[in-house]
Amino acid sequence: MRGRARDEAMALAAGVPADEGLAAGGLACFLRGRALISELAARCRWFAPSAVFLQMSSPLGLNVAITRDAFGPATYGVCELPLVTMKAVLAHVAPRIERECLTARCAGLNHQSWLYAFADQDGCDRTADVLGAIDTPDLVDVEPDTIREYGAVPVPYLRLYLHTERVLASQARSPLRGTALATWTNSLDRAYRCESTERSATIRALLAQRRMNWFHEGLVPVIEMLQRDEGSRVPLNVPCAGSLAGIPADSIIEIDCSVSCVGAYPLPAPIMPARPLELTQRLAAYERAALQLPPQPTSTDLADVLSMHPLTPRQGLHQLARALSSIRPEALSS
Repeated sequence: MRGRARDEAMALAAGVPADEGLAAGGLACFLRGRALISELAARCRWFAPSAVFLQMSSPLGLNVAITRDAFGPATYGVCELPLVTMKAVLAHVAPRIERECLTARCAGLNHQSWLYAFADQDGCDRTADVLGAIDTPDLVDVEPDTIREYGAVPVPYLRLYLHTERVLASQARSPLRGTALATWTNSLDRAYRCESTERSATIRALLAQRRMNWFHEGLVPVIEMLQRDEGSRVPLNVPCAGSLAGIPADSIIEIDCSVSCVGAYPLPAPIMPARPLELTQRLAAYERAALQLPPQPTSTDLADVLSMHPLTPRQGLHQLARALSSIRPEALSS
């Protein structure tokens, strides 16, 4: 958490929205943790080679890629956000368009995916109706007119791209999320170490301060689906494998998958609207470049990769790259 707080502060100082999984903050997190995550995955393969590895660490797409290299193809990235967003959107629009049993498709990258191709129970396209029924920016933290311009519903993190200046201004006024979580983690650590009679009550109160719904709305449902004979559809982070037109087959994307006891496989996706697809292509190219960084990248290496990300400002690029080049990888204690 202290590393996350430093990453986010560094990004914001450079004019990049602060986030542990996206843009400069996400690249810093990846550089710090990639060797550790790769070693953990290799140890898991040694102890349980026939297991399924469910990866949840940010930045998720990059970490799924290195986990697959170390553990094997039965590696899937899990995030609850697409389904949580879908439920909220469908609940919001259903009474406004007098339709139930609406469905949507999901595609993009983790925390940067889109809901589109909305359909009713008869299979008729209802995308225009859904987009027209969204009348508040509070639904996904994005203005309704912007959603309609893009022809798809973004997950809330895409506000960093669609309303960048607003996000930067908001983050400059308030404590960063990483800083708040570092404080919370320290308090929780002290509570676990305390011998006071109020220890259990203090721990429960602290845990209740953070909503951790990725377990019961993401991880547990996927584990259940992996036990079933019949396939269920859920967005996961997996290699594209030709499932999304315009994206290289080996790019890790977030897309609807069929999940059952035989594994998880991406489902062919409808063609994405033009603007979401263009952004997804840029982000996929950036992540592919990040995965090619050497173990000890130079500031020039990092500047080349950062320059590919749409949130990186041209001014201060090399200063930001130098800051990233000072990051030292974490190691696994024996």
